[in-house]
Amino acid sequence: MAPAIRCLVSGCVLKKARLSGILYSLSNNTIEYIYDAAGNRISKTANNKTTVYVRDATGNVMSVYEQTGSGATAQIETDLNGSSRLGLQTAHTVPDVNITLANGDIATFSTFTRGEKIFELSNHLGNVLVTVNDRKVQHTTDNSTGDYWEADVVSANDYYPFGMGMPGKEYNAGNYRYGFNGKEDDNDITNGGQDYGMRIYDKRLGRFLSTDPLAKSYPMLTAYQFASNSPISGIDLDGLEFYYAADGKFLGQRTNDAKGKPLPKEVMNDVRIASEVIQTKDFKIFEGVKSLNIQHSEFVKFAAIAYGESSVGNGVQNKEEVFAIANTMSNYKKLTGKNSKAYAATDGNEKFKDFNKATDEKRNGTFMQTAIAGSINALNGGKDYSNGATHWAGNDIGSKAEKWAEGLKFTDIKHDLFNLGNNAVSGENYWLDKNNKPTKLRGKWDYKWESTAAYSGTTPKGGTSGTTFMKVSSEYKNATGNKGQ
Repeated sequence: MAPAIRCLVSGCVLKKARLSGILYSLSNNTIEYIYDAAGNRISKTANNKTTVYVRDATGNVMSVYEQTGSGATAQIETDLNGSSRLGLQTAHTVPDVNITLANGDIATFSTFTRGEKIFELSNHLGNVLVTVNDRKVQHTTDNSTGDYWEADVVSANDYYPFGMGMPGKEYNAGNYRYGFNGKEDDNDITNGGQDYGMRIYDKRLGRFLSTDPLAKSYPMLTAYQFASNSPISGIDLDGLEFYYAADGKFLGQRTNDAKGKPLPKEVMNDVRIASEVIQTKDFKIFEGVKSLNIQHSEFVKFAAIAYGESSVGNGVQNKEEVFAIANTMSNYKKLTGKNSKAYAATDGNEKFKDFNKATDEKRNGTFMQTAIAGSINALNGGKDYSNGATHWAGNDIGSKAEKWAEGLKFTDIKHDLFNLGNNAVSGENYWLDKNNKPTKLRGKWDYKWESTAAYSGTTPKGGTSGTTFMKVSSEYKNATGNKGQ
């Protein structure tokens, strides 16, 4: 069985026990925790109540259930996840009602209630600063007409460096499950406790309640330390894998777990960003760690496309351009669920090949690193330099095979890098009957595409090289039913 940690007020002792989890005893109250093989909590029993966590294959919480001493079990939360946790949906405030239909069948009547979905706003360390729900608050001066609307704030928190909430700067702080570093608050142990996976952290002390399993590798630090005692720039490392800084610099890779055993391939190849790396004589300490939830091979392809499709092949290195290409790929995948790697990977793009041939370390200090920074920005939900684009075109934008020939409207004259002018290509679409014959007019359009941004630079020979970003026009989508692909 897995080792269990039995902690009292006086301290913690690691010992073997026939338990699949951790028992803490505090003030004669016993609390039982059960974890999976990856160190993710799957249940907690305290005060005659059991909380059960349902997780996906990567460990993200999907749903939370509670079971009381009477044995009744109820779903209390459903987590909302994208590339990372976005928030959660609480249980229905209005219970479902079963009604009998005229034919004798039983149907369930559900009431949709605004305010049950809660979204979190976090900073670079993952600290949940504010949560808002899906309900808007109207403000009016005449009790009739709405002057403006505001988000309905559920909770707000400001934190001291080690995570303790600032008195007077908290609002309904206990009404949301997650807080400092995005971790789950765990006040059953101690007021200020947090779950870090097989260890409990006390925000008031700035220390863990049990020793670090990696303590032997960090002799200069206390075994109970948090984030190498640098909590403003760092969060506590709970993973391994490839590490990059936000500026695209490759920081290193970890391939072994705390016991020195090789990690599974799917874990070893995860990509994480770190705000800082501390180099000692024998090892590195990564801080400010956040997962991008992408395998390293896919991440390299993503960045290689941003690099190869930019104007770097023409001697132009434009940060905004390469960032916008990465944004556009991310936008396209969000829209369609598909990758856009084919844009570069299949057309013999030499710069794409150069990027893939380079080692992680060799990309540092080059424009390749800028392409990686743009990819991190896009995958991490940063600024959208493309302004919502889902497609792009380079210097060949005016060719018969490109978007201009299909009908392109430049929404800003600055987007017309090559002085092409708007190109109206009118069309119309009809609804079809069951025999696929046109009936009623569905809609007309003049432009299939509309520009959203453009970035360029001057080549060594004095010419212009750049990229124009665009999306499917609203009139085309309305007339054809196109979703923007």
